[in-house]
Amino acid sequence: VAVTHLSIESQGASDGTEAGYWNLQTAKNLVAHLAERLGCNEEDTIILAGDMNGSTKSDTNLGFKYLTNSIETDPNATLVFTDARSALKEAGTLSNHEIGYPGTNNGTFNSSSSISKESERIDHIMFRNCSVTNYASYRNTYTVAEDPNRSAWFPSDHFPISVDVVL
Repeated sequence: VAVTHLSIESQGASDGTEAGYWNLQTAKNLVAHLAERLGCNEEDTIILAGDMNGSTKSDTNLGFKYLTNSIETDPNATLVFTDARSALKEAGTLSNHEIGYPGTNNGTFNSSSSISKESERIDHIMFRNCSVTNYASYRNTYTVAEDPNRSAWFPSDHFPISVDVVL
């Protein structure tokens, strides 16, 4: 199991670096670490979770695209991951828990005080050489007990997500 936080997809763009460059480099370094330093190979089961810091539909979210082999990568790359939520949605088995939040779609980012209407996720759980049977995101809010009229707050600016894995 590995957890990551890729560079923001627009990082470096202000100094002339191509948008997505550092996002991609972070992903490549992560794969190199898993393969070389930890000895992971294409037969190993790996669960990878984290903030990919860009929309899955964005042209500059190169790190996520690299990890899921959605862009041309090094032909010798052996560690390719499947996004858990996408796989369950494609299979038609995404739980009612996840889709039961009208207006929020599947976004995993919020402003700490309100749910974002953004439908793209920047947080993911990905896997290889196992299967995932459930995906859930948690949108719990908390109010200030002394003043119930104050806005509800979230414990973080990202929603926690979880999966059930079958090895």
